[in-house]
Amino acid sequence: MERHASRFFTAEANRSLQRAKIYFGPYKEMAAVREKAIAIPTDLPSTITPRDIYTAAFNGTQVTLWNKLPRPEGSQWIGLPDEETPVWFQHEKGAVLPAWNLFANILGLLTFREEMEITTRDSHGRFMAAMSPRSKAGLLEVPAFNEAVAIVVAGCLGLEREDRPAFDLTNCVTNPGVILSHDVDILLGNDLWTQSIRLYRMFAPLARMKAPDFANAKWIVANFRQPGRYYLDDIKRLVDAERFHGARSSFYLLNGAAGRFGARSGSRMISEAVKHIPDGWNTGMHYNYDTFLSEDRFQRQVSELSDILRARPVSGRGHYLRFDARESFRFLVRQGILCDETAGYADRIGYRCGVAGFFQPFDETQGKALPIWEIPLVIMEGNLVEQYQDEGIEAFSRMLRHVSKVGGALSVLFHPGLYCNPEFPETAGLYDRLLAVIARERAVAVSCRDLLNT
Repeated sequence: MERHASRFFTAEANRSLQRAKIYFGPYKEMAAVREKAIAIPTDLPSTITPRDIYTAAFNGTQVTLWNKLPRPEGSQWIGLPDEETPVWFQHEKGAVLPAWNLFANILGLLTFREEMEITTRDSHGRFMAAMSPRSKAGLLEVPAFNEAVAIVVAGCLGLEREDRPAFDLTNCVTNPGVILSHDVDILLGNDLWTQSIRLYRMFAPLARMKAPDFANAKWIVANFRQPGRYYLDDIKRLVDAERFHGARSSFYLLNGAAGRFGARSGSRMISEAVKHIPDGWNTGMHYNYDTFLSEDRFQRQVSELSDILRARPVSGRGHYLRFDARESFRFLVRQGILCDETAGYADRIGYRCGVAGFFQPFDETQGKALPIWEIPLVIMEGNLVEQYQDEGIEAFSRMLRHVSKVGGALSVLFHPGLYCNPEFPETAGLYDRLLAVIARERAVAVSCRDLLNT
């Protein structure tokens, strides 16, 4: 919480957070505090199924809370800002307790409790958004960690200024961030697998007694003649668009084993791609499908990519978002990865860890944080348009405005092959519009390296 606040809140807010008395402990002890302090219970039980969901007005937006707690016994306690939708319970002596199970909710999200208790996975071994109990409750787009930190910071400021928690953070939240990245899956549109998929799409309608979709023949011919068009060539276009808006990003490069789920373009083309990525932009590794939890294959990919980049990659994201909540972090630490951006959903946008920003995963076996930073993926362009169709920009704007009120940074993935590719008209021009929204909301668009170095 302190590291998050140091990045997304002003110096004044951080000083107040540092000066405040904040206790963590058993509920009985916290309810017995009788001084001006924030007391957060750590032993209240909860389930992965959210209960008693409600919203409360906070800093010009609405925060969403769940697992509501009863008011402590005694007439000396009041609910704030009101009894119906309390964020805090305050004792007449000054002590303040959260009115929802703050600790259990946030700890559960940061330690992937849902996927520890739910064993269902898809054919690629992934935990999908549809499998989360928060999906059924409509909570996947709630940055619960960010909201909790903002509430605590405002509580500290209010106790310091007026002896009661505040619900306003005017001039205390820094400009929101947007962490931009690109998975470079395909560099040439004429590879065997891409062309085969187009051929399949052309004749698939025959199985439904419909005419072939000959539009796919157009793309087969176009990329046969100009293999790099809309793929390799779009890396430069993406960089130019980011430069225009004062943004920077990460490019995660896929090399190693080829195949339907592997690197479709030869590794030699990566050297060509890197020529389009200027200094100041981050380059990292798109962990190949077959390297998942395999040290030998992972290190072979690292070695090959290191030779191409002339530097060892220390950031990356898993191809197909393959990720294991129990093993992936320890595995990546052993491979020398310092920043990972894999922990997102493959089937929809949302806060898998309840975080818009970054955190260090906790290793329960060692009882300490691991030396790696996770930036959970929030928005992938395909999911954005699939969920919201023509209202994708509005949905992105809404999420960014909310983050600007509670502090944080949205993580956005955009594939080069979808930037201005007429084969995929639903995403053509989308990235430029996203960058325009970022500029309009005065957000800071950065790579993972920029974010963690500030």
